[in-house]
Amino acid sequence: DGMTELIVSEWAKAMTGLPPLPEAVARTLTRVEVNSTKLTDWSGMYALPALREFLVDEKVSVLPDGIAALSSLTHLTIKGKRLKNLPADLASLPVLTHLTIVNAPVTALPDTLGDLPLEHLSLSWTKKIKVLPDRLGASLRILETDFVPLKTLPADLLTSDTLEVLRIENAKLSKLGTRMVSPRLREVVLSGGFRKWPAEVDLPALEAFTVQADSKITALPDIWGPALRHVAVHAPLKSIDPRFAGLDSYMEGRTRMGLRVTCTQAAFDALSDAEQAAFAGRLKIWQ
Repeated sequence: DGMTELIVSEWAKAMTGLPPLPEAVARTLTRVEVNSTKLTDWSGMYALPALREFLVDEKVSVLPDGIAALSSLTHLTIKGKRLKNLPADLASLPVLTHLTIVNAPVTALPDTLGDLPLEHLSLSWTKKIKVLPDRLGASLRILETDFVPLKTLPADLLTSDTLEVLRIENAKLSKLGTRMVSPRLREVVLSGGFRKWPAEVDLPALEAFTVQADSKITALPDIWGPALRHVAVHAPLKSIDPRFAGLDSYMEGRTRMGLRVTCTQAAFDALSDAEQAAFAGRLKIWQ
């Protein structure tokens, strides 16, 4: 009684399904982790009324339909590198707020993903997903992708009223759309081959801005605002906002924050002597 966590490991070779549990356990079991190729009967797993966290690890090759029955599930993590398909009713989980998919060969996310009360979506090494659904939900606060070959981002994402963190790393971005207007967006991390910014950029809450643009961009939009604390851009910028010189250096964990920007020699020379002195050697010349 009172058990809260269950782990089914790859060594549970005789366990093909979850056996009947005492009612007291079923009521208190809130976290399950499955990493077994032998589990074929998921009906017991999908009948846990209090389950809030569910981790499907890399040994799992099939995650069948029926997962929407987990009416208390808020966090779902899928690390199945053999898992090619997601459950058809994934987007019907009534209270799912956090979805993480790692190294799974799935080809697409459900078009109805936006029907979830999703707050945090994380994708990494899902190299067969090339586009995101047009709608990611009215409650999404954090989107992070790494080594996902995205070429574009949904237009609604860049004009979201709820998005706070946007990290798109090691993608294949070719364009960013026409508008990037988001009142709560405080952190932006972008890498990809895009060449130009949206025509309209308005990020009043922006605190941290990082761009690794594969040498394709030569200018930045006007991102200056009262909350801005960190700018890191590796690209041959042809002009520099002199206000960046007012950013103070500070440590965030083991990372030095503040100002880390490259520009062309001509951009540096275009600054006045006072502006150059204000940067105090913190600008790097693009090589």
